[in-house]
Amino acid sequence: MSSSSSDQDEPAEQPEGKPEWLDSFVQRTYFGSCELHEPPKNQLTKYCIDCDSPACFHCIDAGTHAEHRVLKIYRHVYKDVVLRSEMEKHIDCSKIQVFFPNLRTP
Repeated sequence: MSSSSSDQDEPAEQPEGKPEWLDSFVQRTYFGSCELHEPPKNQLTKYCIDCDSPACFHCIDAGTHAEHRVLKIYRHVYKDVVLRSEMEKHIDCSKIQVFFPNLRTP
């Protein structure tokens, strides 16, 4: 029995509707140095969903991940974060609380 190409393109999901890559993504450590590339710009500030691995600027720039789904990781108050708008492309974020930093007015 063969499956259609559209079935193969869809990401695999765990029983509770959570993508398989999500647990691995959350457990990873970011902002360390890439073992494959020298400074500068070798901090692991990206995550390739398709390869299930952190990546640096050089990893992405080399074209290895050209057609892959890649998330940009930011550091905010000692926490690794991803923009909600980016995560919404891959998971349902409707029940995730959004963080709004205190905005100071002059």
